[in-house]
Amino acid sequence: MNSPKLLEAISELESQRSVIDDAITHLKRAYAALNGVGPKVERSVSDQSPSASDSNGASARRSFVSEAVEILEKQGHSLHLRDIVKYITSVRGQAQAQASVGVSLIREGERAKIAGRVPRVVKVGPNTFDIPRDS
Repeated sequence: MNSPKLLEAISELESQRSVIDDAITHLKRAYAALNGVGPKVERSVSDQSPSASDSNGASARRSFVSEAVEILEKQGHSLHLRDIVKYITSVRGQAQAQASVGVSLIREGERAKIAGRVPRVVKVGPNTFDIPRDS
């Protein structure tokens, strides 16, 4: 076995764990700020089960699509991708790539079409998205 490579892999995993721990901390702070909840006791990723959830039972890590649906429902009208990205960035406490969010929203429509279901988000114009609404 190549011991130096194994040590490199361990070191890389430890550095990724700290990044994930930081992300979780930022998400908890954003959640608390949005819901007016006091800070909770911080736990590391290793202390939590993979299916850990917050006090409302929601997953600690939500998809871009779920967060886009939330802001579109709150606003009540279509939004440009940059505005959706600003909202997601504020919720997650970390900058999000506009291209990544846009691709996720477009893929939602493609997956819904393949599955034969109504998409949660639809593209209604150039870089503009909305939720399906009854006319």
